[in-house]
Amino acid sequence: MEKRELSNGRRIGATLSLARQGAEMTIADVAALTKVSSRYLTAIERDEFDLMPSRVHTLGFTRAFAKAVHLDEGEIVAALQAKFRESASVEPSPFSQKAKSRSKRDRLFAAVRGASSFLPRPFNASAKRGRH
Repeated sequence: MEKRELSNGRRIGATLSLARQGAEMTIADVAALTKVSSRYLTAIERDEFDLMPSRVHTLGFTRAFAKAVHLDEGEIVAALQAKFRESASVEPSPFSQKAKSRSKRDRLFAAVRGASSFLPRPFNASAKRGRH
């Protein structure tokens, strides 16, 4: 996986990690402050963005991380968006695979729901006896 560098010449994750350590914070401290799982924060520090639930989450979690360690959120997010643009032109995104599987699941669900409308309705005993 290509590592995106910031204007300081460091990767996004390394920049966040150094800022966190400079602020004398642990991953657990940042997780408590941002309400982001330490698993995701660790993935961000390692530039393992493919472990994130979605690009929207990745951007939001990274922005929150940058803010917590007093970095320029705009520069961090801009670098991350540039990384996404670069990787989109080079390799298929794992996020697009998720979207495809969801749409396939949704189509299957719609087909089953539509087919079930042709099934006979359950016998209603109260309708036969009449209501009193």
